[in-house]
Amino acid sequence: MNNNTIRAMPRRIGFLGAFLIISASALLGAYYGFTLGSHLAPSIGLVFAAAALGGELLKPLAVLGAFEALRSREILRALLCSLMAVVCVAYSFTAELSLAAGGRGDMASERGALRDNTEALRRSRTRAERELQQLTFARPVKELEPFIAKLSATPGANGCATEPDGPISRKVCGKVAELRAEAARSKRRYELDQAIVNAGAVLSGQSKHVSHADPLASALSAYATASGHQVAADTLAPWLALIPVLFLELGSSLALVIARSIDVQRKPKRPAPRKPPSKKVRREQKSGAIGGNVVELLKIRGGEIKSGQRGLAKALGVSKSRVNEILHELASAGQIALDTTCTGTRIKLVAA
Repeated sequence: MNNNTIRAMPRRIGFLGAFLIISASALLGAYYGFTLGSHLAPSIGLVFAAAALGGELLKPLAVLGAFEALRSREILRALLCSLMAVVCVAYSFTAELSLAAGGRGDMASERGALRDNTEALRRSRTRAERELQQLTFARPVKELEPFIAKLSATPGANGCATEPDGPISRKVCGKVAELRAEAARSKRRYELDQAIVNAGAVLSGQSKHVSHADPLASALSAYATASGHQVAADTLAPWLALIPVLFLELGSSLALVIARSIDVQRKPKRPAPRKPPSKKVRREQKSGAIGGNVVELLKIRGGEIKSGQRGLAKALGVSKSRVNEILHELASAGQIALDTTCTGTRIKLVAA
């Protein structure tokens, strides 16, 4: 992985995040549109879904266009893009809030029903345990049934089907009544035992323990109470649906703006144009260049030139008067020595 790839990584991650959150918002909006339209007809649902999908995809582009138009001071285009963005955000906000509120409501309702059923089951088991403790011991029903049948068949007892009318029936039927009460008590004990076992099996088979229908609202309510503000969980629950909605709306609306602002390679500022040098400066620069050429020419010719200034001016490509000025400047600087002879000017390079 080279340096260019590493530098471009944040920008790529930004555009990937923008793509994902825009896609999520677009799919939710399309689903909500299809749900609304499908109540009339499936084809209407598809039309609504397509319109919602288009609006969701245009939303971040409209926001980006508004920012770009404001930057370039195109007020009319900024207003039009802002209007489109507001309309798209309003629909998207409605769709996502409806889905989020419905989802949280269904979840809270399901958890509330599970919690209520669990609590009811526990209360039922507790009542069964208390009632079982109050019941005295009783023999099994199958063990008591033969005794009841034998006593009921006693002559003069009339099967204990009617009111006792004699000493035998009163004696025998009294015992039968006691045995029947013991059998009923034994049956009830068995029923209570089964109810306790079944309740324990259901409670132990539950994968999770539900203490609150909306745990987030309950937690926030507890925190608010601890900080001195009494806020009921039922009051907080509807507002919590705004959290994922705001996340999706702000994220999908500003995704492209944020992604484009990451690691932007700004163009370097052009340096301010330099002022052209003055005429005096240009003349000095040119004189220095010509003087350097004279010195170089002397070095090439062994440090001395015996010729007139006219020939030197022709060799350097300047006028004779200009050569005369430059020679005297070099002589004043101590770089050359000038001697006038009958054949012309002798120029000699002074050793440094």
